[in-house]
Amino acid sequence: MSPSELLRRPPVFAIVALFAALLAALVPSVAHTTEFGALAFAALSACIVSLALRGAAWLAPAADVDLRIAAALLLVVCIPALAATELGFVAKLQLHWLLALVGGLELALARKPRESWVRVALARFLAQRPTFAVGAAGSLFAAVWALEATKALRYTTQEADAMWYHLPFVAEWIRDGAITVPESIPLVARAYPGLRQAALAAFALPMRTEHLALLGLLELPLLLFATHFAARRAGAASSSAAAIACYVATSWVVLLASRSQGTDLLLGAAFVLAFPLVRDVFASGEPRRGILAGVALGALSAAKYSGPFYAALIVAACAVEALIARRGAAPRRALLCALLSALALAGPWYARNWIEFGSPLYPAPFLFFDGPLDAARLAERTVGWNLPLLLRAWRYFHRAHGLLFPLLALAPLVLLVLLAARRKKFGDVLALVLLLVGAFVAFLHQPFNVPSHEPYYNMRYLIGWAALLAVAHSAWSGSARWAPLFLAAAAYTLWRMSPYAPWLLAASCAAAFLPHAQGVVRAAQRLASATPSAVFSSCTLLALAAFAWRVESWRAQWQYDPGFGYRDSSSERGWGELAAWAHRELRGVTIGVHGDLRTFPFYGEHFDNRVVALASAANLDELAAAAAAAQLDYLVCLAQPIERESARQFSFAPSLGPSLLAKFPTRFELVRASRESHLLRVRR
Repeated sequence: MSPSELLRRPPVFAIVALFAALLAALVPSVAHTTEFGALAFAALSACIVSLALRGAAWLAPAADVDLRIAAALLLVVCIPALAATELGFVAKLQLHWLLALVGGLELALARKPRESWVRVALARFLAQRPTFAVGAAGSLFAAVWALEATKALRYTTQEADAMWYHLPFVAEWIRDGAITVPESIPLVARAYPGLRQAALAAFALPMRTEHLALLGLLELPLLLFATHFAARRAGAASSSAAAIACYVATSWVVLLASRSQGTDLLLGAAFVLAFPLVRDVFASGEPRRGILAGVALGALSAAKYSGPFYAALIVAACAVEALIARRGAAPRRALLCALLSALALAGPWYARNWIEFGSPLYPAPFLFFDGPLDAARLAERTVGWNLPLLLRAWRYFHRAHGLLFPLLALAPLVLLVLLAARRKKFGDVLALVLLLVGAFVAFLHQPFNVPSHEPYYNMRYLIGWAALLAVAHSAWSGSARWAPLFLAAAAYTLWRMSPYAPWLLAASCAAAFLPHAQGVVRAAQRLASATPSAVFSSCTLLALAAFAWRVESWRAQWQYDPGFGYRDSSSERGWGELAAWAHRELRGVTIGVHGDLRTFPFYGEHFDNRVVALASAANLDELAAAAAAAQLDYLVCLAQPIERESARQFSFAPSLGPSLLAKFPTRFELVRASRESHLLRVRR
């Protein structure tokens, strides 16, 4: 693009991002206003999406539209995560640095016009008049996604893992302006790789709240398009691939994972996407495909500690298949590109642990690396080869992964039979079979996978594996005749999930015919030929800023609503009310929390508080001494669940608050009490 064209169509997103960066650096008081935060969020998001679309167009061919969309969605997570990671490790995780980095990159690439491939692909898709099954799969997923978006916007996340380490990482890093290893987080999770948390921090920085960092709404379509691409590569017809992808992306466990701030959905989606990409690398040797495969493997490895093992299994399975199929010499250049791009995403996290703790998987003991965690205790919470322990919870599999799970579970056996009968070639399905077996063995030896009272507890670890089972089904029978069955199973999940299901299903059926409407086709063709102007980009940015401001204000109000905000579940007594009060009222103080690991709300609305976990204090004297040593301003004493009698029934130990007040009346003062839990002011 020439300088004159740049003046006619200036890169609005980059210019606004850089201007906001300069303003945030020079006038910090302005940067903390809600209006500026909304504009900064809009500029940051627009630049990230633009970069992701550019990257997807460069990395994936135009013929693979599903791959391009999946690549763009993955890059929307990875680009801010990588930016926040690099800034955080040099203690520069501030809004102005983030805006300058992302806006500068967008400005540097503005000389090359961005390809409008999304609009072109939509026009081509409608012009081809897709089948009813494809339209029904798309409209059904859209209905489920809209329902999940409504829930994500209204309900405040309080899933346990999000409360005790996923979101506390974000709060600590934003407050400190650096990626650190917080002591307020329990040892078992303190050094976890944090690619997804870094992305959350990037999207939370403009408003200094987590309200707009709803990555689950991106990860749902990421899993959909990754599964569609993998099923299509396995031989599924377009109708069957669309129905299978819809079924996988709307399963019960996937939808629950999308509402949390955990890493399981990202891990599963990256796992599914990485497999066909790595397989393509061994088959074609294209460097760009190697880079994209490396991004997927890097996201997989940097999501959680199990990621590197799954990444190694993918590479090993594809390498064995290529060797047996005699595809020639290994594509060294493409593999090197994959390795470097994977290391760029995952390398900093494991290098930090190795440098700081002497072990990349700290604190777990692994091979010749020592760790403070007790290996015997980890083994007690791992299924391992104790398969009867898992089989006793057999109902969890189809409850979590859908009605058709028994059918999908037969797919590897069917493929083995077809291989033995020479109805399938080893070069076509061997990697898939090896990966399914290897991934399930890896799951068996993953700590904390013993079945609990709820299917979600351990079935979330199998999201990617269950999706590959569906891909394996398409490898032996990808006929379009299976599409109605998968669509019916997905519709049944929606029916059980929402009282509005009849209306949503009716709307989905009606929307399935929209691709055949001549007016819709003509409108898409006009949209594909249009050229966005600077005015259009500016209006888009302002609309996004207004939307961000409105959603932020809504979520800020709803987090204190008794029905939608912080509240007690069956495993708490008083945590919800005390957490909500501290989150709203306390600013710039140091808060100690005893009796519960879920510390996130106590960081405050804008992460201004310092939080100290006091789980090790076993008696009154130890707790009082710990409060003095940490120079606490407030101490939260929560009633502890000591025994789980059933899925919804717990026994509680009393809070230490009343005993502290009785023994140390001059050192502690009661501020608030709720159900058997107490919030005390510490007198110093």
